[in-house]
Amino acid sequence: MKKLSVVVIIFIMLFNSSTVFATPLVKYQGELNYPPFNDLNHGVPRGFDVDLTNLIFKETDYTVDYSMGNWSEVYKNLVDKKIDTVGLLALNPIRKEEILYSNVVMQWNVGIYTRSGFKKISLDSLKDLNVAVGKDQYTEKILSDKVGIKNYKTFLNIQEEIRALESGEVDAVFENQEVVNYLLTKTDLNGVIKPQVTNLFPVDIVYSVSKDRPELVTYINERLKDIEKSGVYEELYQKYFFTHSKIYNENKMNQYLSFALIGIIIIIILIFIIQRYIKFLRKRIMIVNKELVNQYEQLETVHEELAITEEELRAQYDQALKSEEIARLSEERFRLAFEGANDGLWDCDLTNGTLLYSEKCNELLGSNNKNLDKNIKYFEKLIHPDYMELYNFNANRHLKHETSYFSVELKMKTRTRGYVWMLVRGKAIFNKSGIPIRMAGSLTDISQRKQHEEIIYKMAYYDSLTEIPNRILLESKLNEAINEAKVSNEDLAVMFLDLDNFKSFNDNFGHAFGDKLLIKIAQLLEGVVSEPSIVARIGGDEFIVMLRSISSQEEVKRIAEEIIKAIQQLLIIDNKEIYITTSIGIALYPKDGTDVTSLLSNADTAMYYSKGIGKNTLQFHNYLMSDIIAEKLKLEHDLRQAVKENQFLVFYQPKVDVNSRKITGMEALVRWFKPGVGIIAPNKFIPLAEETGLIVPIGLEVLKIACTQNARWQEAGYPPIRVAVNLSVCQFQQRNLVEIITEVLYNTGLKPCYLELEITESIAMNDFEYTIEVINKLKVMGIHISLDDFGTGYSSLSYLKNLPINTLKIDKSFVDDITVSLNGKDISKALVMMAHSFNLTVVAEGVETEEQFQLLKEQGCDVVQGYLFSKPVCFEEFEKMLIKL
Repeated sequence: MKKLSVVVIIFIMLFNSSTVFATPLVKYQGELNYPPFNDLNHGVPRGFDVDLTNLIFKETDYTVDYSMGNWSEVYKNLVDKKIDTVGLLALNPIRKEEILYSNVVMQWNVGIYTRSGFKKISLDSLKDLNVAVGKDQYTEKILSDKVGIKNYKTFLNIQEEIRALESGEVDAVFENQEVVNYLLTKTDLNGVIKPQVTNLFPVDIVYSVSKDRPELVTYINERLKDIEKSGVYEELYQKYFFTHSKIYNENKMNQYLSFALIGIIIIIILIFIIQRYIKFLRKRIMIVNKELVNQYEQLETVHEELAITEEELRAQYDQALKSEEIARLSEERFRLAFEGANDGLWDCDLTNGTLLYSEKCNELLGSNNKNLDKNIKYFEKLIHPDYMELYNFNANRHLKHETSYFSVELKMKTRTRGYVWMLVRGKAIFNKSGIPIRMAGSLTDISQRKQHEEIIYKMAYYDSLTEIPNRILLESKLNEAINEAKVSNEDLAVMFLDLDNFKSFNDNFGHAFGDKLLIKIAQLLEGVVSEPSIVARIGGDEFIVMLRSISSQEEVKRIAEEIIKAIQQLLIIDNKEIYITTSIGIALYPKDGTDVTSLLSNADTAMYYSKGIGKNTLQFHNYLMSDIIAEKLKLEHDLRQAVKENQFLVFYQPKVDVNSRKITGMEALVRWFKPGVGIIAPNKFIPLAEETGLIVPIGLEVLKIACTQNARWQEAGYPPIRVAVNLSVCQFQQRNLVEIITEVLYNTGLKPCYLELEITESIAMNDFEYTIEVINKLKVMGIHISLDDFGTGYSSLSYLKNLPINTLKIDKSFVDDITVSLNGKDISKALVMMAHSFNLTVVAEGVETEEQFQLLKEQGCDVVQGYLFSKPVCFEEFEKMLIKL
């Protein structure tokens, strides 16, 4: 019994000892299928990340428990503190808040890869391509938030992305270039797939730690330093990435800098030694020189005494020779200068009015000494009449002793080149009485310089595309006009023009097309505005018209209306028929400002107000506009926030068969539910959404919701009916519109025959050929097309009969008139008859009274919608209507 007790005690001590000395556990979970960082080899984790983890955590310090999983789950486990680390990850602001992390271990860069031979692409062109990216990876967030690409394909791992790229399923891969380069090398695909753009969006890579284990951060940082110093990190990096690490390159650079510093120090020391030695030699040379100077001075004294007598004898003889030589040289030099100068030289005897010309002067004027008249009157006749007054003014000032010489730039007539720019310079010689007796000067051809000056002036003050004044010249001319107006007490007007929806033309037809459109607009403006008023382009699609000496505000309004009319006509550019409009803001001097800045600013404010009330109009500035525009900017900010937070609802208004009075379809209408405010009417935000381009994501969301809801109603057993969704101008001009709609139908499961797309006349007429092409593609799919708001835009019968549409919708403005106006009744009847002649279904919207309904029924209208039957309602209320069918 005693022995048994001893054994038990020893066992307990051993157990406690093993417990006491057991190393702490670190739970590591890596991302599955993310080589070369993490991978499974026969069920065993391997890769750069795993090897680095083994190096960091010594067996004597920690025990590491390895596991692998899907990245989303792995990262969630780390945040939820179920594991201690996921190893290396890309650091971003969100992750900084959720986890702890080490010092930076490396940097990752993003690369764009395509198949070999694929067209040259850039970061901006990704929006037009089918792009692959890792699901829930940091590259997906960069692609979405920083690049702004919203339509892309996600894959669970990079191997799948490469396979999709190789097979042509996608056009490009947007991924971690270190991982892609590794996989391309391993799979021997370097010749098949190539990088297009590299070293994008560098991201710091750190070692991740759960917030429950802060002690690991200090431990990991210390271990990383030891591993880097030992060189083990470099060997591990080269093993997986086949190149040197950033740490290695930094160390090499530090070595080179150290060697360079040592070399510089050695050179400085040598220079110091050499300087000391040179200083010593200079002292020795000074001593020797001093002795030689003393001896030389003694000899020189003797020589001077001997030579002084000879010098006195030669002096008189030399002086005579020198005077003769000076005279001869002066004459020779004058002759050479006169005949050989690059400029033409002339010499005029003012006492008798005769001129002497150099050969160069004759050459410039296109003559020779024999037939060039030497009378000064002939010379002056060669001066262009417009510059004669300037020439006389400068010459007379000099002859009156007011200037030391005269110089004037003017045009002179030559025999072969017509009038040419010349620089004429001259200087007079006066007698003792101060009367000019002689004048000499030069003639220089400055035509080439003038051409260069003209080019430089044009580059500085004129728009290079449209060749009309730019902002600099406009502000200068406007400032001059203001100063003159202050003296003459005249009024000025400044018009600020901005083309409506110009960006859509650039996006859909290219910048070359947009440039041609801007040139055309400039020509139209110059056709309306005449001198002394000017037209200027100040950037993009913005123009300024400055009107001088205006008689009244009505005159300004008339000119602005002429501009609007001139621009909104049918334009043909590159064989495309387009319509474009402009919004105009007007500021008047001195009412709206007395300086350039205030006039341009207030005209700009009026222009924004003009856009806000519906575009294609003009507005004079008033000081209430600033508050309205501020309110509009606030609304735009809230609208952008609404798009981010998906604050939009879809209501449905039934379409009713005229004969059976039963629901045969519905129209999906967007509503904005703003938290704390409630429902905001569409007329408050739809124009702003179209102006800012936000209508594209809003319209796509409405399309998705409407298709999803209609498919669910059909799955629930309700009678299948068609849902109509409105397309804006911006949406219709998307070059991938057909693909977008196809994807929505596929994802929602709605058959194309139960979708109807409503387009307006402005969409149809914007690019008629493109409109027909898109509509035909949609109709081939089985989608119905309606022409909405007919009669309120540009339509003509010749266009209408060529549009491949199914339905014509009569605008509410016509329906309102049918019971109160005989003309209104006749118009609606004519519209119905015309539509039926084209085999189109007719829908009348805005039917609010039984009387309107009966009249439309008599006229043969097929379908109506309006408050007589139901206002737009939420999907729960509309579902109650479906139950009754």
